[in-house]
Amino acid sequence: MFRMTVEDVFLIRNRGVVATGRVGSGALRVVDTVQIDGTLDARVDGIDAFRKSIGEATAVDNIGVLFTGIEKKPARSRIRSHRGR
Repeated sequence: MFRMTVEDVFLIRNRGVVATGRVGSGALRVVDTVQIDGTLDARVDGIDAFRKSIGEATAVDNIGVLFTGIEKKPARSRIRSHRGR
């Protein structure tokens, strides 16, 4: 299971919400579905590390994750992934 502690959240107009932080465990890929705060499901539309797009993030990476279709406020807590959705 993927876990990420969110350090900051940004709203980017016409793109979505970006959550930045450090990956605690597991791996995350673009198009994975994640659960935010145990209730809200969101799709990963992009992952960046050090100003470069990457396809997968693993433990200890500092990343920014782009989500669309969610609001800024709920994305401030822990994020967990759910594969295969």
